[in-house]
Amino acid sequence: MNAWLSRLVLRVWNGVRERRNAQIVSAIRSSLASCGPDTVIHPSVGVVAPENVTVGEHVLLGPGVWISAVNTRIAIGSHVMTAPQVALVAGNHNTSVLGRFMDEVEEKRPEDDEPIVVEDDVWLGLRAIVLKGVTVGRGQLSPRVPSSCVTFLRTRSSPAFPRESSARGSRSRRSSDTNVLSTVAC
Repeated sequence: MNAWLSRLVLRVWNGVRERRNAQIVSAIRSSLASCGPDTVIHPSVGVVAPENVTVGEHVLLGPGVWISAVNTRIAIGSHVMTAPQVALVAGNHNTSVLGRFMDEVEEKRPEDDEPIVVEDDVWLGLRAIVLKGVTVGRGQLSPRVPSSCVTFLRTRSSPAFPRESSARGSRSRRSSDTNVLSTVAC
């Protein structure tokens, strides 16, 4: 194939891909409960129950971010950045019913689905997983942890997690915040 023909095919393909990505991002943005200005959403972002998700302004949702807000809400503040493959999962299965397969249990308990709040000026690093009931405090930076760990950040005063299960302190860009990093399932 001639070089000019190869460049033409590549230019046409890139244009098709850009239009398709713009349509995907537009569909994600319009399906959210609210989405602030200057928010960048990668086309590979997945959102389950987008009507329960609010996103502030100047937010970056990176490649492969997964947001699941079935039966509850997720609120993402302003000036929040996520690295690739971050997950925010605000629900769980009812695992309290014994003697039945989990996929047959339809009853939900209030503690099975709890909201997630990501406050302003937060950075969630590569493959961070934020689970139900967690509030990620303002100015929080997720630390480096092995990708096989499930981690969450919370403030000590968070009502969602009254028990201390602190592994070690996490970094905050706001010196007045007292933050705790908890790690489970490593």
